Amino acid sequence: MESLRHTTQREKAQLSGELAQTKEEVRHLMVKVFVLEQRVALESNSESSVDERIADLMRERTLLERKLEEAHLHLSDIKTSWSGKISSLETQVGRLSRQAGEEGLERRRVEEEKEKLKQRVKLLEGEIEVNNVVMATKDAKLLRMAEDIDEMATELKELRASVDDEVEEFKRQIVSYRDF
Repeated sequence: MESLRHTTQREKAQLSGELAQTKEEVRHLMVKVFVLEQRVALESNSESSVDERIADLMRERTLLERKLEEAHLHLSDIKTSWSGKISSLETQVGRLSRQAGEEGLERRRVEEEKEKLKQRVKLLEGEIEVNNVVMATKDAKLLRMAEDIDEMATELKELRASVDDEVEEFKRQIVSYRDF
């Protein structure tokens, strides 16, 4: 949308410039026609004296000098106008260059930050993997310990049963010795 607006403004300015140039050419040609018509009128008037002819030529010269001065002033105005526009454009170019530089710096900073975050993510993923291995090892160790505890509990039950059997046997033997 911004590009379309910019293009439209540029084309409008170009057409305005062309129109002004055409108007200036028409004005210049009208002055030239006026001067030439006066000259033709003077030359066709054979009755005029040399002094009148010189006076007419002096008026024509004065008119042409005035037109030349107007053209110089107009050119000076155009130069001033274009100087202002050029200065404005140079200012815009400078501002845009600074802005582009700042955006470039910001983009590089963001890229560096992104790269640091990627490295941090890789580091954390590595730590997670190590922690998963450690947890798996500890889980396996806990499982073995639970199995060992179950085996010891079974062994303890067997030993208790054996001890209980021996105690019963001893009790019977004691009772049988008393009976003797």
